[in-house]
Amino acid sequence: MSVIYTEMVRRYFTEHRPLAMEALGSPQEAEDFFRLLGAQIEEQVQQSEDQIAGRAPVGETYLQHVGRLRLARAQAQPPPRRHPGRRWPPVARIRGRATSPP
Repeated sequence: MSVIYTEMVRRYFTEHRPLAMEALGSPQEAEDFFRLLGAQIEEQVQQSEDQIAGRAPVGETYLQHVGRLRLARAQAQPPPRRHPGRRWPPVARIRGRATSPP
């Protein structure tokens, strides 16, 4: 599933952060970065999903169980990008450096 998040990150950088996209280096380095960030997003979504779903209540039916898990999954997904001022973490910070590219 991280392919979805990887594509989301790639599209975001291509459309909204062209200078940061150039700072990523070679196409392979950029792809590695997108995969890394996509995997991190997927992990955070999974943790949120587990937390939102919680434990199954006693007596929960199969359909209630499925509904609870589907609702948790929907609520844990990252929201669509609505705020133009919101930014992803600086590229260099994700790579372990202290500075951010332009």
